[in-house]
Amino acid sequence: MGLLINSICDPTVENRAELDQTFKKFYFQLRFTAYISNTLYFNAINFDKKSRKVNYRFPLTVDQPIEEENGTTNKDTIEDENASITVEKVVQSSNIEDYIETPVLAHALTFLTLRQKEVISLAYIYGLSDTEIAKRLGRSQQAISKLHKKALKKLRSCLDNEEV
Repeated sequence: MGLLINSICDPTVENRAELDQTFKKFYFQLRFTAYISNTLYFNAINFDKKSRKVNYRFPLTVDQPIEEENGTTNKDTIEDENASITVEKVVQSSNIEDYIETPVLAHALTFLTLRQKEVISLAYIYGLSDTEIAKRLGRSQQAISKLHKKALKKLRSCLDNEEV
């Protein structure tokens, strides 16, 4: 405010230039703040739209409580108490044999080497690609691909022999 009064009372070129420069800085800060504010506002709206869209398309209903009072979830109604494999055990296990319920397939797995079982586990439990498995095990992608194919071929031949 002092610059404005100084510029009015003493109208020199320097006073006017100083007032103009200060006003430009103020106006730039005002516009920049408004721009950042609007950007945040509209990005928040778009994020909310996207998250609502994803939640609408892919609702997570398994862990949602069915009733408010007792806290029972859909997962509790799906689980079989008499099953030898529990959801917690499967989620925590990294061993492929813990996922197999068919005796024929379990027997066929005994013919695989430890490395083949490891590759099969990484591929089918964790859903890793041959390239990702190769990086994890420190081997080439081609070697992992060969191990994978050889393991599947061995399993297939064991299963074919069991059926006959």
